[in-house]
Amino acid sequence: MLSLLKYNLFLLGLVSLFAIPNYDGFILAHIFLLICFFLAFANAFLVKHVDGFYYYILVILSLSCLYFAATILGAVLSDSLPGLITSVIFLLNVITFLLITYLNDKLILNYVKGFVYSAFITGVIIIISTIFFYSYHINIIEVILPKILIESKAGEHTLTNIINIGNFIFFRPAGLSWDTGISVTGLTLALIIVMEKIVEIKHKTIFILLSVIAIFLSISKTSIITLLFYLIFKITKKILRLEYSYKIDTIVLLTIIAIFLYLGLFIQYTGDGNERHLKYFSSLFYYLYQNPLHILFGYGYTGVGVFFNHSVPWFRDYSDIFYFGKNLNPESTLTNIFLYGGILGSIWWIYSFIFIFANGNPRIRNVAITIVLLSFGYGINSVWFNSVYVSILILSVANIKKLRRRNRQT
Repeated sequence: MLSLLKYNLFLLGLVSLFAIPNYDGFILAHIFLLICFFLAFANAFLVKHVDGFYYYILVILSLSCLYFAATILGAVLSDSLPGLITSVIFLLNVITFLLITYLNDKLILNYVKGFVYSAFITGVIIIISTIFFYSYHINIIEVILPKILIESKAGEHTLTNIINIGNFIFFRPAGLSWDTGISVTGLTLALIIVMEKIVEIKHKTIFILLSVIAIFLSISKTSIITLLFYLIFKITKKILRLEYSYKIDTIVLLTIIAIFLYLGLFIQYTGDGNERHLKYFSSLFYYLYQNPLHILFGYGYTGVGVFFNHSVPWFRDYSDIFYFGKNLNPESTLTNIFLYGGILGSIWWIYSFIFIFANGNPRIRNVAITIVLLSFGYGINSVWFNSVYVSILILSVANIKKLRRRNRQT
């Protein structure tokens, strides 16, 4: 049964970046997550020897339950009930992956490897879609898939994303997804996971080359900037021989967060551009402008727009131009995580990230910095984001285990 769990974990990773096919909001990742949960639960009863189940796993589980409860209350308070489903999926994600850790923390690499192959497929589809669109002026995904599997987001998002740059019109392919930002951020993260050798794959050079081409073809500004920053950061650390410096990594991380936090304060939103995206994270300075219950419990997974509509002065001034409709959030995960579950829910994210950064090896810290950068520009609450994040968290636990075993031997 353990081999069946390994196989399904890989499949969960493999379909992670596929928001299509979609039927009434359910995607393939949801199905495989449920299968993995039941298999992990069954294996937990059958296992005779537990390898590496630590006290802090219980802390992580407890805080994730607190976060879950806070987002549920937040969704009810903001009347954003669709967020309840996302809260359940989050908790299911965490429990499944912690059960897998209970069995064997190395199992999680099956998911990570599947995620990388999902990124590879996404990159190939992006390249093919680009060639097809500029040749025939049609999105190949709309030709291949039946309408019943791609119509569930009609009116909310189009499959054919177009962007105007100067006097030129460019196609922004998204792979098997509606949103270029969400799928390409996953592709970028997978690329960096491979470059950091978190998992090893065959034909690594081909994967890296195709991924870089796909990222630039997608014209995802957040992904391109993140990739360029990562390369400059890696090269600089290597030249200065600081690859393993925890202090440098910490300084860089805190600098990034400080820049993001204060950047929006120096940008004037005129109501006719995308400057608001740079101001979202800075809007956390208005945190105490909220109702006390929202301060504690937040707005749930689909109610963060309520905070901006009612509590952020600069945003209210342009409510006649831009306004968050019901169940819509700003495109900034870095902002949203502090508002999904309020102060109580934020404890989960703060603790888990500090845990990753303090206990992960230098490669894991590089991935963590990448996650922060990618989270600034897009609102990501997909299964893949939670799964990769918890995987990195588990690999940090595994790193502690490895260091303790090494200390015993010496």
